[in-house]
Amino acid sequence: MRSMVILVLSCALSLFMLESCSSLSDAPDRQHDPQTLKILYQYGFRDELNTFAGTYQKDLVLDGTVKVPFWLSTEEQDTILRKAMAVEFFSFPDMIPAEPGVSVEPHSGPDMLRLEYGGTEKTVRWSYPLDPTSGCTGGLLELTGLIRDVIESKAEYKSLPAARGGYL
Repeated sequence: MRSMVILVLSCALSLFMLESCSSLSDAPDRQHDPQTLKILYQYGFRDELNTFAGTYQKDLVLDGTVKVPFWLSTEEQDTILRKAMAVEFFSFPDMIPAEPGVSVEPHSGPDMLRLEYGGTEKTVRWSYPLDPTSGCTGGLLELTGLIRDVIESKAEYKSLPAARGGYL
């Protein structure tokens, strides 16, 4: 009888330990989809998605910045990659000029998007307003708009504090 109780307790303890380990491995900050499409997207003044490092940085303006762990799901990566291919992002020039004779204030500096997929890497920089004669303005706006939509739809982003203040 005593050996039966020990056996039952031993089995229960083993199941408890397996469940505990399983729960830890399922935690969102410890487990994420492989980042087969790597993205470094610097935009605005100090906002940055960096799946190379697994982070997102939000510009809080008067309160500095906040950086949190951030990953994209396989589905989100596939959606972004399909859009990048559709707009021929990997064929864009390295620098898309601003529209000549037009300036925007405040000037945040050049935005930048770097994508790496399957051994191919492309970095594009630009300033606003984009030169409409560059031939890739619409595609760039579609792609970066999609990336921002994906970022802003995620719980990690929604839990960040709101920016306080603004740029003049």
